Amino acid sequence: KQLRLEDTLHLWDSYFVLGPEQGFSLHPYVCLAILQQHREKLLDMDSDELLRFLSILPKTNIDMVIRGAYNIREFVSSRELL
Repeated sequence: KQLRLEDTLHLWDSYFVLGPEQGFSLHPYVCLAILQQHREKLLDMDSDELLRFLSILPKTNIDMVIRGAYNIREFVSSRELL
């Protein structure tokens, strides 16, 4: 739900560099990349723990998230999944 301010600014910079159409279309992949980064923890949680965890995100490596988002988008695009 919340990222650190410096991570949020870095993420927005990534969106703006790509322009409005390309940049904001990356956002769903950023969400998936955040889930992927915390995958192991999430798999071990019940639904109440998941809700708490996702409402207050732990420290997240935003550079890895952005790279992961690009990789997921490329994967989806190359296989024409959307």
